[in-house]
Amino acid sequence: MNLALTKKKLIILFTFVAICSLTTYYYFGVYKSISNVSLQASYIDYDTLEELSSGAELIVIASPTEDFKNREHKSTFYKSGKAKVLQDIYTLTDIKIDKVIKGPSNIPDTIKIVEPIGLLQEYNGLKKVAIEDYTELKKNNKYIIFLSKNTYGVYGIINMQNGRFNLDNQDKDDSKSKKEEIRESMRTEIYKRFKGSI
Repeated sequence: MNLALTKKKLIILFTFVAICSLTTYYYFGVYKSISNVSLQASYIDYDTLEELSSGAELIVIASPTEDFKNREHKSTFYKSGKAKVLQDIYTLTDIKIDKVIKGPSNIPDTIKIVEPIGLLQEYNGLKKVAIEDYTELKKNNKYIIFLSKNTYGVYGIINMQNGRFNLDNQDKDDSKSKKEEIRESMRTEIYKRFKGSI
């Protein structure tokens, strides 16, 4: 009888350890894993610094204050039959402004802006969903950012990836753009035009 009881305890212990192992693997290996997704969008596209500057209501030199994962990620969905379809995704990012190049002089030192990227938790992992291959601003990196207010009165980055440029060369993803030639031309022009501000 004692041997049968020990066998049952071992089976229960083995089952418990197996369930804990599978749960841990799922949580860290699947649920918390990050995969990248890029979506296409319709937006106003500026191909020159002159157009971009004219289209921006606010141009600032600023740095994000929080890591991307800790920012406020927003998403909206609509129902299509039984399916839930992603309608919009973005991140609200706090930036500390070092200098206002264009825009109102009464801008606070820190403002919240909209970035066209966000995190979406699903059962099969965390998805980093970017609009037009946009990459997020990195914490404590210095950028020149071109912004306009959206319909809710919140400033958002315009021109996707070509609406923000890293100034301290710390953001390894900064040069990624579908329009590399245009981006490099804009970057060169930014350093010439805003030399005294940067």
